Amino acid sequence: MARPRSAWWMAAVLYGLVVLARVAPSATADRIMATFHVNAQALGALSSLQFLVYVAMQIPAGLLSDRFGPGPVLLAGALVAGIGNLMVGVSPSFAGVLAGRFLDGLGDSVVWVNALMLQNALFPPQRMGRLTATLNAMGTAGNLVGTVPLAVMAGATGVRLPYDVMGAMLVALFVVALPSLRMVRASGLRLAPVRATLARVVRRRRTWPVVMVHFGAVGSTVILGGVWGLPFLMQAYGQPRAQAASVLLAGTLAGMIGGITAGRITDRTWRRRLPFGVVLLWTLGMWGLMSFAPGPLPLAVLVTAILSVFFAGGFAIMSFAVVRETSSREEVGVASGLTNMGGFTSAVLMGPLIGAQLDASWRGATLAGSPAFPLLGYQMAFRWPMAGLALSLLGALMLPEALRPQRPAPPESR
Repeated sequence: MARPRSAWWMAAVLYGLVVLARVAPSATADRIMATFHVNAQALGALSSLQFLVYVAMQIPAGLLSDRFGPGPVLLAGALVAGIGNLMVGVSPSFAGVLAGRFLDGLGDSVVWVNALMLQNALFPPQRMGRLTATLNAMGTAGNLVGTVPLAVMAGATGVRLPYDVMGAMLVALFVVALPSLRMVRASGLRLAPVRATLARVVRRRRTWPVVMVHFGAVGSTVILGGVWGLPFLMQAYGQPRAQAASVLLAGTLAGMIGGITAGRITDRTWRRRLPFGVVLLWTLGMWGLMSFAPGPLPLAVLVTAILSVFFAGGFAIMSFAVVRETSSREEVGVASGLTNMGGFTSAVLMGPLIGAQLDASWRGATLAGSPAFPLLGYQMAFRWPMAGLALSLLGALMLPEALRPQRPAPPESR
């Protein structure tokens, strides 16, 4: 049997690497368009393909863990994601890039769920909170590396080397982790039939407000941080690559703060609708500024708007507490997967729509060999995330309030 600490750290490092690869298109978007001579709609389709695979695999990822164990599934995810990134790095055509990102999304899609199931199999329940927080921090670290460092690397070396490096790291991790993870099997918990469980979760009214919150709040963060943020800052506002990537790095930190803030507010006030409503309404207003301003925003206002988008995405993560409170032990995995699908479904739908709008606005300008879209084009395109965020606001107003812990009854007097 694998040593628990070693196996867990292998899974945590893997999660950080797949998150890095997941957000890589934002730091390399302009280089992809320039290298493979594609337009914004093709780039939107590229991001949507990866997220579509991720969404489709959320429930199968748990089934694979139950069948083969989380360790072997994590190893398979590392290898498949590594091969996918290497394909992007060596591909002579955009079709190869699409195939590579498909494989990356396939490998990525099984990692989070199986990392959680691995720690459930190896550690006692009282350690789950700290382990999950550390696992999430590893993902955040990958996200941070995917901003300034990756953007600077892509600007200096082109698009291929970053993907080659990420692919090599994932394949190397597969080799190193093989002894630790291959024998980690499932915990033995027998789940209810998935079809019946899914039917119960879908019919439950309290399921859908959380999905709605994630659809717009998390979806708009994925769109801005995972695809269009860097090109928007560079092309519409003339920011140098490193400075634009620094804004996205600050946004990632804002997302961390948003999650912590949501947890503290909920714990202290036992309220969800008001704080979620205020945060989402403010963020909708920030998207409105970016989408309807008659000209360029002052840099301070622009950065505030972008940080607000990331903050709201992190804040929305706290709505998973609703899932835990309203689902049985057998249902919580399926309900969490369905909720997680909300934000990525938004990214799947909006990626091509934003790309098509940008292509329609292009007037032939280029920047470092890639199409450069005008501010007005981005403003028109960013009205799609506004629609998703309006749906999130509606969902927030329907969230159940937090469950207060029951106070022990006072002892009877004798």
